[in-house]
Amino acid sequence: MTPPNALRLAADLLDNWAKSDDDQTLVDAFVEICAIHDAMLDNMQNHPQYAGVLKERENSFRAYSKLTEERDAAIKRAEQAEVQLAGCGAAALGAIAPHAEEAQPGDYGYSASYAEVIKIRRELEALREGI
Repeated sequence: MTPPNALRLAADLLDNWAKSDDDQTLVDAFVEICAIHDAMLDNMQNHPQYAGVLKERENSFRAYSKLTEERDAAIKRAEQAEVQLAGCGAAALGAIAPHAEEAQPGDYGYSASYAEVIKIRRELEALREGI
């Protein structure tokens, strides 16, 4: 496989993965790209003019990998925010028992908003008991 063809194949693999939500597609693409990379390194001895192109593609792949990591981190933050929001909703509706253990700072479902909702809910319950 010549370096230009290998680069086109690697670019196609990345493009297919970018259009997919399937993590297995990423793994498959990564394995294929690693194999292409190894073949290109072997070929570079005979084609030193492609060294710059290969380095550019490696840098692109590293940047793409960083974006993937950032996307995964954003998904995790969104999932945690969803749990935190559900906790706020449960607290606001009074679905948390009066003596139940509340989420604490550092807990996955804890947020400052949750703490405020719990505080307001406890004040509301105290007012209702006083009436």
